[in-house]
Amino acid sequence: MAIADQPPAIECTVQQDEAGGRLRLRGRLVSSRDTQGTYDLHIVKTGTAGSANLKMGGAFVAAANVETFVGLANFNIEPGARYVTELTLRVGDESYACRKSGGETK
Repeated sequence: MAIADQPPAIECTVQQDEAGGRLRLRGRLVSSRDTQGTYDLHIVKTGTAGSANLKMGGAFVAAANVETFVGLANFNIEPGARYVTELTLRVGDESYACRKSGGETK
């Protein structure tokens, strides 16, 4: 199999959960091997109740093929609110990024 056909060493996503009138956003990664690195999670939320611009980061350690979560932010759900979440992972010289947008919450 050619290198271009291989999946990335790390799968990066932003997980969103809604419960009890709250929105929870956090970074999620799954690595094909034991790894460690750093993460940056940036969330911008706008709505009628105001706006928030959150940046957080730090180190992570991930076991092979195990879901690992990094960062966490909770917001009240308000009508018309919008958000953009960006997650960047760095492992050695490699960087992985993912983004999630959402909005017009009920």
